[in-house]
Amino acid sequence: MGYCMLARHGQAQFGKPIYDHLSPLGFEQSMRLGHGLKKDNWIPDVIICGNLLRHRQTAETLLSAMGVYKEIVIDAAFDEHLGPAVVKEHWTNHVNPDQTIKEWLQEDASLFDERKMAYLKFYEETTLAWAKGELHSELQNWAEYVDQVVSGLETIYQQSKNQNVLIVTSGGPVSIATGLVRKLSISDIIKLTWEVYNASHTKINFQSKPSLEYYNNITHFDEDKFITLV
Repeated sequence: MGYCMLARHGQAQFGKPIYDHLSPLGFEQSMRLGHGLKKDNWIPDVIICGNLLRHRQTAETLLSAMGVYKEIVIDAAFDEHLGPAVVKEHWTNHVNPDQTIKEWLQEDASLFDERKMAYLKFYEETTLAWAKGELHSELQNWAEYVDQVVSGLETIYQQSKNQNVLIVTSGGPVSIATGLVRKLSISDIIKLTWEVYNASHTKINFQSKPSLEYYNNITHFDEDKFITLV
């Protein structure tokens, strides 16, 4: 009997010119995740990650910490959802057409933390409306994204259900996999995406009917500084 472990990437560079790159803390989080999995004697047979740089950096770092050197399979089914792009689109069309979110965040360093919290609230409200079909966008919708992730999970289940599979991804696929097993609503699944910690891991038991072993585990962190959402 195999298990599917879904790990969220380490902290990326929020507010920086290039977001899709691990921060120094993100690399350390990923290393500690690898050490934790090794301590638990959980060794993956198959390693998959999404198509983003932060996914690959997290996978490479944690595998190095485990002393495991295997091919990493890239699968875009486990990319993050387009919520961030929808938020940018909504911001430009309805909030501030003259200034990007990044420009607004970086405009005044003394206001960065305050504006970061305001942005996160705006992000949550906008992505929830998008997921529920209440916000129009020309981009991929939530239902299409869920189908994409489910298709990826079903392929893994059919091909590797008797193996230990590690998927390094973002909060979207972690939340969808968790929500499907727990039979959660669309609203509850999108809300889970806001709760998944950086470099946390969620474990699903590959039985005839998959079950959730645990969700959002961060027991490999021994200091609060490692516990981040953004």
